[in-house]
Amino acid sequence: MNKKEQLSAAFSGFGDITLQQIAHCHNDILGMIGHFYHRETDELKRLELEQYEKWMLTSSFLQTYAYLEEQLIDLHRIIMKTPLPQGSGLKRYTGLLQTINLDTGRCGAWSKLHDASEVRHCLLHANGRVDLMNSPDKLNKIISRYKELELHNSRVNITAEYLKKFIGQIHAFRSQILEHYKRGDTLEIEH
Repeated sequence: MNKKEQLSAAFSGFGDITLQQIAHCHNDILGMIGHFYHRETDELKRLELEQYEKWMLTSSFLQTYAYLEEQLIDLHRIIMKTPLPQGSGLKRYTGLLQTINLDTGRCGAWSKLHDASEVRHCLLHANGRVDLMNSPDKLNKIISRYKELELHNSRVNITAEYLKKFIGQIHAFRSQILEHYKRGDTLEIEH
């Protein structure tokens, strides 16, 4: 397979199967939690099951984000053929998107995915505690933009609605990349 075919395969495979698997796993586990919750009469055990649901939402969000980043790593390797740039989060892929002439300033999904990157950073490095972040004001502004994100006791919580929107933004981003590629707006890849 030549490089142009590899690029085409990478773009066309960007998303559905693994995102569907994450969603199925998430839904199956939440279904089991719900089954036990509705049968449980002990209030403390019910509260415990509610906490499991919150953890599952956070876990599914983190798995979905990891999937997005893995896809960007694959695209970077195919297109750029250089080691990943230094940096953290999605900012390191700006050069990749510039190479394929995708204007991140005009790509609405990209800004929402970048916001999700900041939320992910807080979840992983401060256990969701906004007040422990280096830039809590920045994160509070991001959280305030999304009614689907919850903030309790300075801790950000992922809701099912936010997780659905996040997955939707990954699909929208993928669609923008595919549309760009189909129009021939990408740089020619030698083979």
